[in-house]
Amino acid sequence: MNYIRWVVRKLREQIRWCVIIPFRSFYWRLLVARMGPRTRMLGRVLFIPPEQVSIGHDCTFNDGVYIAGNAPITIGNYVRIAAGVKILSGSLNYSDPMERRTHKVAPVVIEDGVWIAANAVICPGVVVGRDSVVAAGSTVLKDVPENVVVFGAPARITQTIERPPASQV
Repeated sequence: MNYIRWVVRKLREQIRWCVIIPFRSFYWRLLVARMGPRTRMLGRVLFIPPEQVSIGHDCTFNDGVYIAGNAPITIGNYVRIAAGVKILSGSLNYSDPMERRTHKVAPVVIEDGVWIAANAVICPGVVVGRDSVVAAGSTVLKDVPENVVVFGAPARITQTIERPPASQV
């Protein structure tokens, strides 16, 4: 009996990887403004509205990613987005009087090679620089330069990533 359960579980995993995940990527490819090849959705990913989102090639989105594209959101190539990440391009304009608060929108840009770890929040108007890392649980309120690790709420630079020159690679 345990063997049958094991076989059924393995078949479900194979169906998930062979049918559901490629279909999910195909579905979003039809709806977003642009999505490059080999971009994968590895769980429930939500784009609202999808037509404001542009995604490069070879990106990975894990389960529970929420992207609110009230203004354009541009995601570069080779970007990895972990579970529970929220990318927001709209927010409440809190400087207005309470009775007349409006929404403000600002584009978000995530450049090539960025890794956004689990449960991070990227706020409106932010540019995350090339090859940077946003640590788990961080809230990014300001632009992130290239080749750094940011951590915290609000996110602060905690480390610089040293890369060898291209000729030495």
